Order: sequence, then structure tokens, then C-alpha cells
Amino acid sequence: MKRICILVIVLYVSMTLCGCFGPGISDYRYDLATGYQLICSSAHEIKVVPKSSVGIPMIPAKVVEIVFDDTFILAKQLGLKKESENSTYMIPDEKVIRYWIINAKENKIYGPFENDEFNKKQKELKISDSLKLKDVDSYKKSK
Repeated sequence: MKRICILVIVLYVSMTLCGCFGPGISDYRYDLATGYQLICSSAHEIKVVPKSSVGIPMIPAKVVEIVFDDTFILAKQLGLKKESENSTYMIPDEKVIRYWIINAKENKIYGPFENDEFNKKQKELKISDSLKLKDVDSYKKSK
């Protein structure tokens, strides 16, 4: 009986600790235009980052919509705010909406923009009208 109790405790502790290390069940990475990827490391930490080089432009969290082709990455981002005055946990601020454009071939970033500025910049850069922002969850998820 004592061995069974010890075995149950060891199994419980092992299973509990497994969730503390490595990627979570909903974490994923998705390859975008050359040299970039969409990374989800928690519910609100969804961002566009370079695959390898430091100093290349990135779009900070929380990216909620994205679209890309071989040259451009377009993204919609919600700002983050503290959950409460004394908290360090950040949650999305639905009132702060920003738009970004990355030229992946030139490693140039444009933004943050409000919606009208974003549409104007798309025309200026001659970005195809066929690129329409989609929810980040609509992209294939891979660990």
C-alpha cells in the first residue's frame, strides 16, 4: 500500500511539472514571409518576429490579425494594458488598435498606424488589394 501511495504521488508530481516546462498546449509558430514568423507563446503574447537576426524589425504583442505574401506582412495589433493597478499581468486594450506593415525583403517596418493611415500606406507601397487581414488563429499551427 505504501508503494502505491508513493507511486501515485510521484506520478502526480511528474504530470504537474510537465505543464511548467516547454511550450504550452496552445503555443505555436507559423512561418510568414522570408525570415519572419508569427509566434504565440501565451494568450496575449502573439507577435511577428525575425527567425534569426537581432535588430530586424518586429511587431510586438498582441497581434490579432495578419496577412502576408513574399514581400509584405500586414498586421493588426491590440495594445496591452495592466489587468489592474497593482498587477504586472497584461491584457488586451480593445481601445488601442494599431496597424503595421513589414517589407520583409528590405527589413523595413512601417507603423504603428491608425486605420486610415494604414490604408494610405498600403496604396503608397502598391500592396495588392487581395491581401486581407485574417484572424491569427486561422493560420496553421505548428510547434
